[in-house]
Amino acid sequence: MSFSLELQKSADIFWEKEKSHEFILGIGSGNLDKSRFVYYLKQDYLFLIGYSRAISIGISKAPQISDMAFLSNLLNETLNTEMQLHVEYCSGFNIEKKDLENTSPSTTTVSYIEHMINSSNIGFLHSLVGILPCAWSYGEIATYLNENIVTDHTNNPYIDWVNMYISDEFKSLSISIMQIIDKYAEKLNKSEKSELTETFLKSSDLEYQFWNAALYME
Repeated sequence: MSFSLELQKSADIFWEKEKSHEFILGIGSGNLDKSRFVYYLKQDYLFLIGYSRAISIGISKAPQISDMAFLSNLLNETLNTEMQLHVEYCSGFNIEKKDLENTSPSTTTVSYIEHMINSSNIGFLHSLVGILPCAWSYGEIATYLNENIVTDHTNNPYIDWVNMYISDEFKSLSISIMQIIDKYAEKLNKSEKSELTETFLKSSDLEYQFWNAALYME
């Protein structure tokens, strides 16, 4: 089993909890209270900024030019494409860009961002495993909802969110990150792998806590 798959397997407990999470299931059914989704969208905007900062640090830690290029492209896509799409999507819920910019981060958002940045400061692989749970879990969640929960693809107010994350383009991101991790994992010792697993598990836990914070708007 590859190291990236070992990482995913180590976080199974979080994945199982996410599949039954009230907020996530509410997206799939379309019954999630709009105010909770709006809260989530605002916090996610702030998360993307922190995510971008973590990536920028990861670029400086990259051992090879190809790795720098990969993260540079990811940073560009996040800042100039994903965030713009996020702003446009938010407008459909009557959220203006100034509302996003004036949002105060929740405690969970701050903790998650700090963890990603601290992980990136440790080194290149820590920067990758720090951001992988977000990239990986969103694709898994959207696929699970689309195949098992969504029953109305026409009137569900959140169906565009689901469709965004089941796209092959989005899923290719986590695959690319995993391939880079596995390329370097071959030379890692047991202690180094253990430290990376801890980073991954903490990000996975914070990913789950992010859904909790959105549900309770705290």
